[in-house]
Amino acid sequence: NDLFVKYKEALKDTAEKLSCGGKFYPTDLYLIAIINRAMAINDAYFRIAKLNNYVAAAPYIRMQMDNCISAYAGLIIDEKDVLKFINHFIAGKDLYKFKAANKNPLYEKYVVQELNKKYPQFKKAYEYYNDMVHLSNQHFQSAHNMHEGKLQVALDHGSFYSSDEGSCHDNNMCYATKRL
Repeated sequence: NDLFVKYKEALKDTAEKLSCGGKFYPTDLYLIAIINRAMAINDAYFRIAKLNNYVAAAPYIRMQMDNCISAYAGLIIDEKDVLKFINHFIAGKDLYKFKAANKNPLYEKYVVQELNKKYPQFKKAYEYYNDMVHLSNQHFQSAHNMHEGKLQVALDHGSFYSSDEGSCHDNNMCYATKRL
């Protein structure tokens, strides 16, 4: 909870700094949209994680990573194309239809590779949390447990996550939020 408050304050502070005394630029509005979404995702994640329901909370980490991808995409475009990029985004067009400064389309996979150059664990975490969004063996493994030779199944919050695994998810949410 303290961590959530800390990140929420940092994100709010960033949004306030972007306002330049009440005057907003298109890039500010793009970043404020990302920050607003990040705050909402942090709030939802920590509320669900507090219930130890990491099956439901973990996909929020992937959504937070999506915020990182969107923010980073805006950093790897040609400076002269920033307004075109913002208008492209506001028009609801897919980011992959826009190109980075090196002329590569902004496919999510490409932006993740670029982010991974700066933050070497990003791609690995991104792939792991992609599996948490869609039904996968991660869910299979968290839904059952062998105890004294007997199979146990989890039907309440659907998981046998240990407190260490829960802490790991919490740390990964913090990792993703820090990348913003």
